[in-house]
Amino acid sequence: MLNVFTNRNSFPISYRLAWGLWMGCSAIYVTAYFFVADLRGDRTHGLLLASMIVLQAIFVPACIWRAKFASHLEAAIRSAAGGIAFSGLTVTLFLYTETLFHTPRNLTDSESLQLGFVSTILLLGGLAEGIQLGVLRWSILQQASTPASDAPADSAWRRYLKSAVSWIASVTVFCWLPNAYQWSAAGSSVANLVPAGIFVGIAGLFLTAPIPAIFPASPSASRGQRVWKYSAISLLELISIWTLATVASLAHQSLLAVYLIGGLPSFLLLWAPCVLWAMMCGPAEQPVLQKTESSPPQAAFRSPQLAPMSSWKLVTMSLVPQACAFLAALLATAPVSLGLRGVGCLHYYSTNGAEYWFWQAYKGIGSRSESSDRMIFRPAVDSSACVVINQKEMASLQDPKQVTLGYTEATRSWYWLIDPDEWESTRTKEIRHELVRLLGREFSSYAELREWWELNNQDLFWSAADERLEVREPSVQDLANPYAYHLKHP
Repeated sequence: MLNVFTNRNSFPISYRLAWGLWMGCSAIYVTAYFFVADLRGDRTHGLLLASMIVLQAIFVPACIWRAKFASHLEAAIRSAAGGIAFSGLTVTLFLYTETLFHTPRNLTDSESLQLGFVSTILLLGGLAEGIQLGVLRWSILQQASTPASDAPADSAWRRYLKSAVSWIASVTVFCWLPNAYQWSAAGSSVANLVPAGIFVGIAGLFLTAPIPAIFPASPSASRGQRVWKYSAISLLELISIWTLATVASLAHQSLLAVYLIGGLPSFLLLWAPCVLWAMMCGPAEQPVLQKTESSPPQAAFRSPQLAPMSSWKLVTMSLVPQACAFLAALLATAPVSLGLRGVGCLHYYSTNGAEYWFWQAYKGIGSRSESSDRMIFRPAVDSSACVVINQKEMASLQDPKQVTLGYTEATRSWYWLIDPDEWESTRTKEIRHELVRLLGREFSSYAELREWWELNNQDLFWSAADERLEVREPSVQDLANPYAYHLKHP
């Protein structure tokens, strides 16, 4: 690899290298997604989410490559907004297809598809790589001596499209933030704001996004003045909507007026995404120039050109943000109390050593992570369930009583799964094989198994030497005090 790009094609090569690194990272993300997501219930939507990770790494850089920017600030903001907006559109498409095809799932069930992982990767990855590729694209325009300031000013339609992308990005951020906390705090009572965010986003496309096209800022206005103007107009729109709704409710003597009046502070929270939108549109907007016949043409302002970046710096600036986005996405799949050891856990609970041995004997342990203060294991039947054993319970994990209790309950579960009328079926033969493994003996019929079980299930104990349950015959003293006997042999 060359250490420094020095020729005229340095920035285009840098752009393609950054683009290729993004696509390579997206392939890693997709591979990780298939490990953390549970696609057994809905493989179609899972593949849809996985494909969006790759499509973002293809579509967003392609759009940035064709874009024209007047400054590096506009390039960074517009490109980052495009990457973030892609995340919001992906979540919207996901929920829309669920409704369209009447998929029997809801937002809670959709957590098994790890929507938090995908949306976090798309949002943070799109933000980081969007900024980098946008600045590289602006550098290419500067190096080619074709600055966007020489081009005609944006039409009203183009200003609306750029504003709409920034609006979608703003709503996406404000929907992602509370949901990021919900994903990290399993069992949190924070409401899912995605449906409300979609409604606000669609309404803003008709009410907020057209503001720069209908009320463009003065060419002499500073960035701060443009931000203030767009923020003020959006606030005026919100107050007007609230006033009209309140007056209409009072005119019809509707109880809705009480909620509107009391909920005014909450209603004004909708101004927060409007402010963020204005902070993106104002600095990035290309002012509408007002040309007059008397004013002589002036030389376009040309921003200072950036020096070509060495290849190792470019790789570092590409991979470090992507690594941070990947880490955040993994944490979005893990309860905060479990950390990275809980990646992919949708729910978790604490238990004792007996349940560990139950799953070991019943369906098996899928994975196990042990530290000095606790152990986390996942049943093989459900990798999204994490079972925690604290330090106190870990001390008694090898206790024969705990092993006996767990293996006895596993044997009871296998016994209950047998259909008496299907003794010779394939499924029953598999269960009988498990019983032979746990009890060390075979049964010729269900009647023999039932008779043996009803007679001996209270007297089983775990034999470490033979690695199976054996029948311990109670002594005369045990029979005289059955309560103490069952405390010793649960």
